[in-house]
Amino acid sequence: MTMFVEKTIVVEGTSDKKRVKEIVKEPIEIICTNGTIGVSKLDEMIDELDGRDVYILVDADKAGEKLRKLFIRELPEAHHLYIDRVYKEVATTPYRHLATILLSANIDVHSKFCKRWINMQTEQLLAMIEQQPKVAVYAYAPMCGTCQLASKMLDVVEKVGTAYEWARINLNYYEDFAETYGIESVPCLLIFHKGQLMEKVYAFQSVPHIYEKLNQY
Repeated sequence: MTMFVEKTIVVEGTSDKKRVKEIVKEPIEIICTNGTIGVSKLDEMIDELDGRDVYILVDADKAGEKLRKLFIRELPEAHHLYIDRVYKEVATTPYRHLATILLSANIDVHSKFCKRWINMQTEQLLAMIEQQPKVAVYAYAPMCGTCQLASKMLDVVEKVGTAYEWARINLNYYEDFAETYGIESVPCLLIFHKGQLMEKVYAFQSVPHIYEKLNQY
C-alpha cells in the first residue's frame, strides 16, 4: 500500500486559516497557534506534528517573526514560507501571492488563483529547453506516492552533478505541456538535447539507471 506524506500548515489565526483553506486544493491540515504559544502547548503541538511535512506561514511582523524563531529552534525540520513584507498579514495577502508561495512549496492550489503564474512558468520552461543544450524536466503530481520515491532518486542525481539544467513541474498545472510532449503518466522524466525531446522515462528503477539514461545524450 502506498503511503502519502501528511502535510500541515501552521498559521497564526482563524482568518489566516480561512484564507489559506480557500486556496489549497489538496487534503492538508491547517493549525492555528492563536497568538503566543506556551511551553506545554508547544510541546503538545510538536508531538502532534511528528512525522509530517510541516510548513510555517506567519505574518511579516514582530509577532510573526518571534513565532517563526520559536519554530526554527523547536521544530528545525519545518519548512518556512514567507509573504512579502508589504502585505504584513497572511489574512490580507492577495490570493495570487499566497498561491505562488504555496506552489513553490509543492502544495497543490486551485488553478484559478495561479493561471498567470503558470503561464509565466511555462514560458520560462520552454525558453530553457530551447536555449540550453541539455535539459531534464521532471513531471510529478503531489499526491503520487511513486513520485515521492522518484523525487528522492533525482535529489541524489542532482547532488552528484550532471551536465543538465533541471526543472520540476507539477503536471496538474501544465496541461498544455503534457499534451505537447505526450506525457501519459507520472512520474515522468523528459530528456531534452538541443531543444529536441530525446526520451521520456517512466520507470525510475534506480539512481544508476537514471544516470545511464541521461548519459546517453
